[in-house]
Amino acid sequence: MSERDEILAVLAYWVRYYRKQQGLSQLELAVRCGVDTRQIGRIEQQSNVPSLILAVRLAKALEIPLSDLVQPLP
Repeated sequence: MSERDEILAVLAYWVRYYRKQQGLSQLELAVRCGVDTRQIGRIEQQSNVPSLILAVRLAKALEIPLSDLVQPLP
């Protein structure tokens, strides 16, 4: 697995984890981030590399530090 793929897998895992932990749908998270629902789905499916700006928006919307989105998997 390439480094890029590993990073996408980690990001996808944590976005989905924190979204579900907070009981948010992809639509609700998308609205909080100001993006289309499909973009959240693509991040969670590891088919989209979010910009740094979107990563910051995701962290703010999920009310977590940005570093939590790239922490090692459990």
